[in-house]
Amino acid sequence: MKLSRRDKSINKVLHITTGGGGHVKASRISAAILGIAALSTVVISAPASASSTPQACTGATTSISTSQPTPLATPGCGTDTANFGFVDRTGTYRVGDVLTSSDLAAQGVNTTTVDSYASTSQPVWDEGVAYTGTNQDAAEAASFTITTAATTTASTVQPNVLTGAYAPLTSWTDRAGRRVVYRAGYFTPPSAGFGDAKIRNYHGLNQHTTQNTTQYPAPGYPTPNGGTSYLYRTPVNHVVCSGWSIFRSCKIDKTVWVRAIVDYRNLSDLTPFGVVNSYVEGYTYAPSWVRNALN
Repeated sequence: MKLSRRDKSINKVLHITTGGGGHVKASRISAAILGIAALSTVVISAPASASSTPQACTGATTSISTSQPTPLATPGCGTDTANFGFVDRTGTYRVGDVLTSSDLAAQGVNTTTVDSYASTSQPVWDEGVAYTGTNQDAAEAASFTITTAATTTASTVQPNVLTGAYAPLTSWTDRAGRRVVYRAGYFTPPSAGFGDAKIRNYHGLNQHTTQNTTQYPAPGYPTPNGGTSYLYRTPVNHVVCSGWSIFRSCKIDKTVWVRAIVDYRNLSDLTPFGVVNSYVEGYTYAPSWVRNALN
């Protein structure tokens, strides 16, 4: 068989690299090269779990109440896109920043979950309820008072046992090692209360979101907040990603701040009052993507 000039060149290279031992038909080498090229195309394609056609999101919509839900647009669910929130543990990211897989992993984001969102299981988040007043911080600060019974001096041998709203549910240590007590609290519409009852029912957060806010505050926090209370603030970023794995591209498109107020005065049970309140700044009821990030 007469070889083309191209096949002769390939055969010559093979002859040199094998030390001159034996010839393989250049036409077979060419076919092998083409086969490898075709194989590489298969290797870099999307995961087998991804559909070539758009699919409905299978993630559950967060149910809050009829007055709450405002679904976030979920661009192209099932078509290579994902969106979610993450707690900025370093306090360094800003809207518009592009995030690599390493950046996400450093912030505790499971990139396998992100890829599953981009495939078929993107949750449908809601945007909560925006605060419509003029001074949210002042309004929240004025929404409760501590009862006399809770502050009555107790014996150091036999502390008072506090029940009801002042019953401690759990406690943890903040980033600096201070004990943070989380009490049952109460909530009286439209906005009065403190502790778990108000945080859950009025602000759409919970113990875990509050704990993470005190354990991962932004640099410079906590700061004095009047008397024996301190303010913790933590940024939560909303991210939109496209593509999978090494081809994933993510960018921050929104940042909100979550705050927690902790009072360190001792009550008559000889433990700190603890968490007064926690909420997303600018919202009465937290967006579900924020709650998910902090949980």
